[in-house]
Amino acid sequence: MADSITITFGTTLNPKTARSYTVRTQTRSVNAVWRQETLTKLRFVFGILDSGNLGQLLTNAGAGDLAQQLRTGIGLNAILPLLNVAQHLIFEIGGLPDWVWDQVRAYSPEIAKDEKWIDDHATEGEVIEAFKAILLGLVLPLGSLGQLGGLVKLATPTNLPSANGALPTTAADLAAK
Repeated sequence: MADSITITFGTTLNPKTARSYTVRTQTRSVNAVWRQETLTKLRFVFGILDSGNLGQLLTNAGAGDLAQQLRTGIGLNAILPLLNVAQHLIFEIGGLPDWVWDQVRAYSPEIAKDEKWIDDHATEGEVIEAFKAILLGLVLPLGSLGQLGGLVKLATPTNLPSANGALPTTAADLAAK
């Protein structure tokens, strides 16, 4: 697991003025709070986008059976709840870039200190990449699981028994597969 990662902002718009920041891993308790908040928000937003939840959201908003209303004509009473749902979705999804930026600043005091410069020089894409790097590189460093004795290689279909039933038994056998 990495003790730190380097995040660079400003390369998209003007690589000559780009700035890099070293983001150090936090304690397990800090990571747990950050991870819980992050995963809760992401589950909520992506849950809204799931068709089953969206249908429930429409029902809860009073839109009722949308298909029936489309067949019989949508009246003003049906449109208003749909607009409320649309507003909710736009707010949640539209607010994600700002929330992601808040999460990056919350995790890294070094980045937070240079907020004004980053706001003026970084793109939304760079901020999202920084968020992903923190999440996957420091808070949920699951990439290191692949180093556990080649378990990923063992699980690949090419390592299944051959036609004659022989299983690979040594590291050399596995490498040959």
